[in-house]
Amino acid sequence: AGFVEQVKGLVAGRPDAIILETFADLDEWKLAARAVKDVTDLPVIGCFTFDSGPDKSRTMMGVSVTDAVAAAEELGLAGVGANCGLGVENYLPIARAYRDATTLAVWIKPNAGLPRQEGDRVVYQQTAEEFAQHAMKIAELKINFLGGCCGTTPAHIAAMNRSLSH
Repeated sequence: AGFVEQVKGLVAGRPDAIILETFADLDEWKLAARAVKDVTDLPVIGCFTFDSGPDKSRTMMGVSVTDAVAAAEELGLAGVGANCGLGVENYLPIARAYRDATTLAVWIKPNAGLPRQEGDRVVYQQTAEEFAQHAMKIAELKINFLGGCCGTTPAHIAAMNRSLSH
């Protein structure tokens, strides 16, 4: 019921699509996706946060790209992807795994590196130029949507845009 109420509120704002981001648990993600599908015909894109396992290819609840793709295709979602979690350089294998596993749209929004605590502040070390360099490698995989999550700023997105425009 909680997801349905949230979706109704989002739909009232007249979005073009609904993006389900930062999930770690497949069952919770499926509940959210079904709630969206019950409320609206808008395209749904479901994203997980990959930061666990020996090669960081699973969510903290053990979900793999293969699991995510199977569920997204079963539920009839428009796309699937990853956000948050690891820095952009670590999401290249995740993006490749998604691109190899599905014809659905692929959505990748990595962080600007991993955060570091400096006093009472959380600081992301990756510069906009470093972010853009790594993002270019992901873009070469023909990812449908490439953006930024935690630690990214308008400067990161602008640098990525400049790199992609050349």
